[in-house]
Amino acid sequence: MRTSEQSPACELSKFFDRAVDLLAVADFQGRWVKVSPSWSEVLGWSVQEVLDSVFPELVHPDDVAGTVEANRQVRHEGLTVIRFDNRYRCKGGSYQWLRWTGTADADAGLIFAVARPISDGEKQHEATALTSRAGDAIVESTGTAVVSAKLDGTVETFNAGAEEMFGYAASQVIDQSVSMLMPKSQRHAHEAAMREYRGQRDERPIRAEPVQLTGRRADGVTFPLLMSLSDADGDPPLVIATILALSHVMPTREPAEPPTSAADREESIPQPDFAQVAQFGSRPTDRDHSTIRDLRRALANDEFVTHYQSIVDTDGAFTGMEALLRWQAPGQPIRPAYQFILEAERSGLIAELGKVTIQAAIRDTAALIDAGLWPDRAICTINLSPSQLARPDIVSDITAALEHRQLPAPTIGLEITESVVLDNDPEALRRLGQLRDLGCPVLIDDFGTGYASMSYLHRISVDGIKLDRTFVQGARDNPIDSAIIASQISLASLLDLTVIAEGVEDAREFETLHRRGCRRFQGYLFARPSPIDTIRDQLRTPAATR
Repeated sequence: MRTSEQSPACELSKFFDRAVDLLAVADFQGRWVKVSPSWSEVLGWSVQEVLDSVFPELVHPDDVAGTVEANRQVRHEGLTVIRFDNRYRCKGGSYQWLRWTGTADADAGLIFAVARPISDGEKQHEATALTSRAGDAIVESTGTAVVSAKLDGTVETFNAGAEEMFGYAASQVIDQSVSMLMPKSQRHAHEAAMREYRGQRDERPIRAEPVQLTGRRADGVTFPLLMSLSDADGDPPLVIATILALSHVMPTREPAEPPTSAADREESIPQPDFAQVAQFGSRPTDRDHSTIRDLRRALANDEFVTHYQSIVDTDGAFTGMEALLRWQAPGQPIRPAYQFILEAERSGLIAELGKVTIQAAIRDTAALIDAGLWPDRAICTINLSPSQLARPDIVSDITAALEHRQLPAPTIGLEITESVVLDNDPEALRRLGQLRDLGCPVLIDDFGTGYASMSYLHRISVDGIKLDRTFVQGARDNPIDSAIIASQISLASLLDLTVIAEGVEDAREFETLHRRGCRRFQGYLFARPSPIDTIRDQLRTPAATR
């Protein structure tokens, strides 16, 4: 009886020992539980060396974010099977492409995975020769995302435009539910659209009117989109989803001459151009129109204010602050930017709101310097959106504001998202370079959320990174996030970049980051966003300790 009970375990061990592909079992914290000896044959690491690591330590830096996202999907998104490619470091220092297939056992808290080595040539061939039953012309199109799915919502094809729009490789999405491209809060809307489409399709082949939804990139960034559904012949029958990102069809208009009065200022604010959206069969809702009208009115009435959140060193001493836009309507609670920034982007008002923040930050920083309160080498950072960098006058706007207040350019830091770099817009990068040449430090905000996080730092000139709060807040308990943070800080140190950890909310997070080598911090543990008067009062007193 004892032999019979041990038989399954013995058979499993034999299976692992004889496997040609790489077999692995890991827990939900990223620790290896069991790996096959084939790891040694393919990568050179002994079984024990692999077991002593967590997976980000051996993954190529460019692939860490994508691997973490795949791990998260199979654990939290309810995906039955996940497929993705990444590169693992061989013991000799080179990297080997691996093609993974994995599944999770939620009750046991384990992930089971198998990886097949693929050559660089095979990977390159796949990248340049995508094929699809939906047609080569559709699959190779990069201007619009085209996704074909079975009637149950399982992705069949995923074109190059979809890879660019959503940040996933096709191999990660095929055979998964198309709902993975939507944030959880929006998946019910997508599923409802699919149910309605299937109900109509039973009666006759159709091309459904577009529906407006929210998309979610692999790096977590969400954006508004229009999705059109149409039939495709075949066995099994397919649904073709043609997807357009709305943020890309909202043009940013050139500014008029500077207005001299509130009334003139209201007239000069760009109006949303809905014509391009209407041609895709969807128009903004009454709520969208109402919010945009409120934004225009608020700009005309100077209802937008700038608050600041302190950045401190390991001793809690003030080393700078981030400028954060707030909407302070009469008789209403103060609204943070995330509650209205999407409408501002879509309507073209983001440029005017950006000017409010830029002028306020430069004015308030200059006042602190004039009062003798500004520490040496401290900086005030301003967020610049991709649409702001797309405007030809962004450089002249910042230059004029600095000259007007006689403020040294190195005092104002510019925070950009990874998408600015990953989009590789030559004009945006040129303007960013001009601002850096002017003397303004450039920092990458939410660092670590994009697939190319590590690779682009050697291609562009930046002065610092701000660690994404998702990793910061997970680092104290999750060894995966802790390893990612450690690798990011180590890389930044090699490149002589300033590192600021965002979203630090308790002492344990601070201690973990401090042990990993971080020396600049921002978050509620130290200070909440406050009006400039509060910052001024804090700087007049001795530096507060934690």
